Amino acid sequence: MEGESMSKWKELRAQDFCFYVTDGTHDSPKRRTKGYYLLTSKHIGKDTLDFESAYKISEDDYLKIIERSKVEQYDILYSMIGTIGNVHIVKEDKVNFAVKNMGIFKFNGDYLHSLWMYYWLKSTKATEYIKSRLSGSTQQYITLSSLRDFPISIPEIDIMRLITGILSSLDAKIETNNKLNEKLEEMAQAIFKSWFVDFEPFKDKPFHETELGMIPEGWEVGSLSDIATITMGQSPRGTSYNENGEGIIFYQGRTEFGFRFPSIRLYTTAPSRFAEVGSTLMSVRAPVGDINMALLRCCIGRGVASIKSNCDCDSYIYYLMKSLKKRFDIYNGEGTVFGSVGRDTLRGLLITIPPSSVISDFEMNISKIDSRIKTNELESQRLASLRDTLLPRLMSGELIV
Repeated sequence: MEGESMSKWKELRAQDFCFYVTDGTHDSPKRRTKGYYLLTSKHIGKDTLDFESAYKISEDDYLKIIERSKVEQYDILYSMIGTIGNVHIVKEDKVNFAVKNMGIFKFNGDYLHSLWMYYWLKSTKATEYIKSRLSGSTQQYITLSSLRDFPISIPEIDIMRLITGILSSLDAKIETNNKLNEKLEEMAQAIFKSWFVDFEPFKDKPFHETELGMIPEGWEVGSLSDIATITMGQSPRGTSYNENGEGIIFYQGRTEFGFRFPSIRLYTTAPSRFAEVGSTLMSVRAPVGDINMALLRCCIGRGVASIKSNCDCDSYIYYLMKSLKKRFDIYNGEGTVFGSVGRDTLRGLLITIPPSSVISDFEMNISKIDSRIKTNELESQRLASLRDTLLPRLMSGELIV
């Protein structure tokens, strides 16, 4: 079946299929606190770009390096140092960032061929090629010449359009779910702010002065540990890690964090510290303060803390920790060598504690929103699983369309 379906497919190298292949600047512009973004391979996640931890450079430096580092619509970005093989397709028509030591497959506005390259780079054949061309012992990398020599199988244009259409339609639905979830979470955060920061439903009540400012009568100032159980992660032995589902899901740090729930990358057969379903997960090593929620019971490594509600109010704890993110910026400030926050700091974190009835009312109001977010996320996971099953079969010609 495969031979028959691929008999008319052409074999090209990336430099012949793409408009141009490059790897961004090799310069090291001085970092700034504001300015233009400069992304490296470590800033490409799974189909995302991490601008929060990206570098910033001056406009002068940006203009000096932009010729080799310019990113345009429908370019494919590829991580080629450290974690190799993460791919991102640039869909925005206006881009104002540059890249350093990152693969760039350029297509000069040709979306169809860009899509094919995007999915090809995720295929089994692409993965096998990359493994065969890796260099470096301390930190692995793939060279620019290897990227330019990347072998690509090219079907007839109609077949290319059909295959990319199937895969991109699944991705489009996932993206729609993600955007809806972003809006739903914005709504929930706005409600949290209205209730617990601006105190809008309680304006007609008397207030009293505290070390955290004026709060309604009947509310108290306490520690995070008064309303939640805090578990600091501890990494199991490295030999227990695996990717084939043996043991329990393991999250080492924020690398796996997604919009709301982390993605599953590793398992461990020797878990030591756990986060229960519904626990808020917080990154406690640089950058400190990123927040996710445990969709399933999992083991957490030293880069993560679990914050579990003591009163069956997981949503309240989640939005509370999201609202406190700015407090952790001190650990991520300029000059910080390696930001981290410890158990005692988290346990003693001063917070405003409303009456339990207020928390319960909030939980009941927000449950429909959070339930919809979870439903959308689970659907996206099923669609992603279907896409990941179809992709290698379609891109190899095994599955005929």
